Amino acid sequence: MNTQVTLDNPHNYSSGSFSQEAAGMCIWLIALSFCAIVAFEKGDFAEMENFSYHQVRLMEYAREHSEWDNIARVID
Repeated sequence: MNTQVTLDNPHNYSSGSFSQEAAGMCIWLIALSFCAIVAFEKGDFAEMENFSYHQVRLMEYAREHSEWDNIARVID
C-alpha cells in the first residue's frame, strides 16, 4: 500500500507525488473548496457553510500529516 500517486492541479499549475492517503486529502480539499464556491455563487449559504465546515475539518487533519508541505502547495 506504499504506492505513490502523482496529482496535478491545473488551477494553480502545481503537481506532486503523494501517498494514496495524502492524494485523497488533496482531492477532497480541492473538491470541497470548489463546491463551497459554487454554493456561494448560487446564494445557497447554508450549503456553503456545510462544505466549508467539512473542508476546515479535513484541513485540520491534513495539517498533522507528514506530507502537509506538499499538500499545502498543491491545494493552494
